[in-house]
Amino acid sequence: MFTQKSMQWYSPSTNKFLPDRYVERHLLTSAASTGAFDQCDNCGNVLEPEKLIHPARRPAALLELRETEHFYLDLSNSKPDVKKFLNERRNTMRDTVSAKSLRKIEAEG
Repeated sequence: MFTQKSMQWYSPSTNKFLPDRYVERHLLTSAASTGAFDQCDNCGNVLEPEKLIHPARRPAALLELRETEHFYLDLSNSKPDVKKFLNERRNTMRDTVSAKSLRKIEAEG
């Protein structure tokens, strides 16, 4: 497991970090309203929290950009265990699950 820090919009009124879909966006480079998705429909740029102007929560509320820490599983270290698991259960799984997964593991090294 490893951690990584990133910036995310926070709502002081609810004391919660907000998922991207709850933040209306205006991108700094195009000033176009982008709705609630992770890419600007106007210019195609990927939306990063610090590049937004006038972020707003739906329904409307003040937001703050705060640092947050996320935890991730390092799946590359689990390959031997996943491979063993798939091989042991190969007869009880559909080929599209076991064989395809094993081929993908082998192809990625």
